[in-house]
Order: sequence, then C-alpha cells, then structure tokens
Amino acid sequence: MDDHISVIGKADIDAFASKEGDDDDKMTKIEMLLPSILDRPWPASQPPWKIVILPLSSSKQQCKERTSCFVAFSFSHALGDGMIALAFHRTFMDGIFDPVDRDCSTVATPVSEFPAPFDTAKNFPISWGFLLGPLIAVILPKFIADMLGLRATTSAVNSDTWTGARMYYDPGSFHSCIRLVEIQGPEIKILLQATKNNGARLTGTLNQSIIRALSSAIPRSEATNFVSGTAVNMRRAVGISNDEMGFFVNAWYDLHERDDAWGSHWSEKTWAGARSLTEKLASCAVVLQDQPVGLLRYIPSITKWTKSKVGKERDDSYEVSNLGAFEATTSHDPSDGGQCKITEMIFTRSANVISSPITVSVASVKDSSMVIALGWQPGALGVPLESEYKFVDGLCTFLKEDLQSLR
Repeated sequence: MDDHISVIGKADIDAFASKEGDDDDKMTKIEMLLPSILDRPWPASQPPWKIVILPLSSSKQQCKERTSCFVAFSFSHALGDGMIALAFHRTFMDGIFDPVDRDCSTVATPVSEFPAPFDTAKNFPISWGFLLGPLIAVILPKFIADMLGLRATTSAVNSDTWTGARMYYDPGSFHSCIRLVEIQGPEIKILLQATKNNGARLTGTLNQSIIRALSSAIPRSEATNFVSGTAVNMRRAVGISNDEMGFFVNAWYDLHERDDAWGSHWSEKTWAGARSLTEKLASCAVVLQDQPVGLLRYIPSITKWTKSKVGKERDDSYEVSNLGAFEATTSHDPSDGGQCKITEMIFTRSANVISSPITVSVASVKDSSMVIALGWQPGALGVPLESEYKFVDGLCTFLKEDLQSLR
C-alpha cells in the first residue's frame, strides 16, 4: 500500500505556506498541491490510483480539538470516470464509521471482475448517416472537407468560434495549471432556487455563466460564439449504479452565441439558453443511438488518432463536468467517529493535450459549499504565457460574482 498512499510531510507543507498567499487559506494550499498530484506519471507496474493526504490546520470547537485534512483520490480514466471518486469517498467514510476490529490482522475483500466495455455496438448503435460525416472528413483532403462543411468531429465549431491555441505538446513545459473557486452553502441554496425558478438545472446555468465570463474576457473581434463540451453520465440509460466502477460518460457539444450583455443582470434570453441546454443534456443522458462516444470504436488506433490531432484546432471552447452534490455519510453515534465529516469536495482533471483550452470541473457537498476548478495546459489559452493566470483569475472572479448575483 506504500505505493498507493502518501502523506504530505511538514517540510512540503511549510513550503506551501511560504509561497505567496494566505498561509491559513486551505484552498490556496490545496490549489498549490493539486498540479503535483495530477501530473504524477503512473508506473506501468502498478494499478493507476493513489491517495494523497495533506494535513491542514487544527482548531478547537466546543472544547474539543478538531483537525482537518485534504484526502485526494487520484486515478486514471482507465479505471473509471469521475463518479467513481464519489463512490470511493462514500466507501472511505463508511470505513471510518464501521472500523475493523483492532485485533483482526486480516480483512477479507470481495473479488469481482471489471465490468464489460461500455462503448459497444449493443450499447451505442451508430447509423451510417452519423458515421459517414466524420469518416469522410478524415479521408478527404482538408480543403475539400472544409468546403463541404465536413469535420472529423461531432462538435459544432466554426471559423468564428474561440478555441484558444492549436493543440500542441512540448514535453519540457507540459504540466497542469489549476485555479479553484468556492461558493459557500447559503449562496448555493439561493443559486439552486433561482435556477429551479427559471426552469433549468445547475449544469445549464453554469454553462451560461461560463459563456458570459468568456464574453467579458475575449473581444468580439476574436470570437462571436463558443462551443461547450459537457460530460453526460450515461449510467441511467443502461441501468447501472453510480457506485459501479467503469467509464460511462458521453459528451454533448453545443454552440452558444457570445453574450455581449455580460455586464448586466441575466436576461430572459440567458435563462432560455440555460433551459435549452438543460433539456438537451437530459435527452442525451437517456438516448443511446448516435452518440459521440460510440464513434471511438471505429478508430483503428487511438494512439495514432491522438497524435494526428496535435497541430490542429481544438474541438470546443471549454469542457464542463459536474459531479453533482456529494451526500456525506454521518454516524448515529458521536462516540465512534461521528465528529468526522466531509465539508468540501474538489474535482479536478489533469491537463490534456487534445482537450479544450480550459476545463471546468464542479463538485459540491450537500448543504455545504460548491467548488469550481478551472484547469488548463500552459499555452493552450491563446494568450501570452505571462498573462494566463491573470486571464483565468478574471474568469474565476466573474464566475463567482455572476453566480452569486442570481436570485
């Protein structure tokens, strides 16, 4: 287990504290730690998962010493999608509340096989009409495919879409960059109620706020529209539990006109966009015919296909993945660990060469806060490297203020 579990030592914690920022701000420390976790390569000799623990501050509450820590469960997509992280933390909390007898030297664990592949012809039937467009775009010379309006993707990107810089890979400079935005519980309740009152769901609302943020940061001369790529949990469509390990994710791409009224309160048009995307995502989650993930099985070599994308334009402007609200387990007996609870949840993804310029990963804890993580590869945003953090910090500030303004 030493290969899979590590605790950040005091020297490294002190190094975090010595860097610019609030020494007592746990989010700042976590934000500084995350890239080193995300960019750690997976040895071929062991399963690709790891637990990293960052001890945080101690405090006294109700005359009792309370300590806190950040527990990161890091894993490869080869094992599963983001939902299995929530399953891990639920199981982890169950273990705290149901500890093994100290005298027991062995623990029996159930043996089970990996689930069958998800992106099969049975689960995702593909029609010839859906397959031929991307297929012909790959075969034809690019200038002919462009004239015919064919693209080797199901995305809706056009010449007026902001997609940052072209895909590229420089081994010497490649790493993950992360910024975190936290919105507190009382504000989340107001946000959710406003979203419900306007007939939308949170992911649709988040997308509209991102479009407004990008519209504020990118001039019209550089983009008149943005394309979103939103992760869709397909488990319900095939009757699989959210606790099942595996990769059960699809993607929905949508084109959005820029919102030049980003400085004003949300209009009915903005809410209509949130409602429309909410409906599309709900439909995508239950329809198995002609879905983008089903096209992957027609690629002869994923490695060659991935390498071939380097140097080309990106398929979207940004990606959103919302894991939803984690409902923390609580103990009925305060004496057996009932004081232990999960107060915040953070979900991030590593930089991806062939991904969108910026990824937005969202997770929350029921009746507590929501954390939005913005991630990117240096050089992917299409702005000078020295301006990237300022650019993303501006997006973070806008998102937080925009979402907090909704009533």
